[in-house]
Amino acid sequence: MSKIAVMGAGAVGCYYGAMLARAGHRVTMIGRPAHVEAMRTNGLVLETSSFSEVLRVEATTEADGVEGADLVLFCVKSDDTLQAGKEIAPYLGPETAVISLQNGVDNAARLETVLGRPVTSAAVYVAVEMAGAGHVKHHERDPARAGADVAGTVHQRLNVGRERRVGLARIGEHAENRAETNYGRAGREHAARQKVASRDGWTMVELRQLVRQRLSSGRFSVSHGVGLM
Repeated sequence: MSKIAVMGAGAVGCYYGAMLARAGHRVTMIGRPAHVEAMRTNGLVLETSSFSEVLRVEATTEADGVEGADLVLFCVKSDDTLQAGKEIAPYLGPETAVISLQNGVDNAARLETVLGRPVTSAAVYVAVEMAGAGHVKHHERDPARAGADVAGTVHQRLNVGRERRVGLARIGEHAENRAETNYGRAGREHAARQKVASRDGWTMVELRQLVRQRLSSGRFSVSHGVGLM
């Protein structure tokens, strides 16, 4: 079991925090007072089209909630990136991994300048909203799939170290598949052309090819039953 902190417990942060708590990880949510109070009192409510569940998580309004975490999911608004980064920086351990689940192409790079460490960037494709204090509602047809994709990123980030492209390839694959489902072939081709929000600027297809090559060479290992492809 890993300790995971979510900096920015809004809709995206609460959804992935809930899914990871559901998978058995120890999760600390860092957010606004109303949400924190609700989660402390009643737990984090995860509502989907196929199930509803209350997850027990730790919750705080303070940045020191990231202390001792193996992984931090950074989910604040783009405008708050630098300030929130400065707030958590003193509490990050030397081996703590950070993944940015934000909108915007340069957030990870900006966060790196504040933290002085590598930050993995990830594209998030999930339809969620806060239905109330401490209550996140998911609108997609297959919530477990989206959660599994980020879980795959998390497990690889925790167990393989600093290989940034692994999780991006996994999430990129889901993005392409979702685009094809919603928009047909044109959507898939559009998704494949898009550059991943990272300094490398590789396409999703290129990232997937890289991971396949390294898996076949034995350079990566897949743990916790989470596949990359």
